[in-house]
Amino acid sequence: MLEINGMLGMLDQVAPHMSTDSNLPGLCGVQLEADGGTVYAVATDRYTMAVSRRGLERRHATWSAWLPRETVNRIRAFLTDCAGRIDVEMRRGRLTIAAAGRRLTVDAAAPAWIWIPRWRPVVTAALAAAPSLDREVGLSVSFLARWGHIAGPHTKLTVWAAGPRKPLVLAAGSDFIGLHMPLPAYLPAYTERQAIQESWAHLTKPAPAAAPQPSWAA
Repeated sequence: MLEINGMLGMLDQVAPHMSTDSNLPGLCGVQLEADGGTVYAVATDRYTMAVSRRGLERRHATWSAWLPRETVNRIRAFLTDCAGRIDVEMRRGRLTIAAAGRRLTVDAAAPAWIWIPRWRPVVTAALAAAPSLDREVGLSVSFLARWGHIAGPHTKLTVWAAGPRKPLVLAAGSDFIGLHMPLPAYLPAYTERQAIQESWAHLTKPAPAAAPQPSWAA
């Protein structure tokens, strides 16, 4: 077994990014991956992607688990009241979590018929691209709300993008990376910067002079 500190926090950070589209079952859950000295939790619905990681004290064999939404919620409920050490083991397609003297074992093998996205190339490309946002982008308010689950209300985010059609990268410290795709400019709700500036242009006009008062009103 390997010890994962903060496993519940990892799942809480990425869970809002699971898809609800039943036509894309491979997106309706969380990928949990142990890669030598690091464990990752990943979720995406194509519009946003969240990757949370934790370092491991000892190196372990590489494995990957697929946790559908219902299983993610079971694990989060199981861990809610568990303080202290959390041990995790992946064996023969089943994930076992031991904490606070209790154990939970769940199926964690991805069915062969569903497509699981390859998140590493996407995140690597976004991280490698230099910031170059030279025009406005449109962002969904409902998608923005998902980032409120990263940490406390005063968490500092480092944000950049390689262009108006590239994902916005959001980093919280060094152990969380988020990607947020901008909205297409053709959507009806999208307003370009120039139109916004023009609608507020009256603020730059001088205020009208006050009318002179008649002498009898003095």
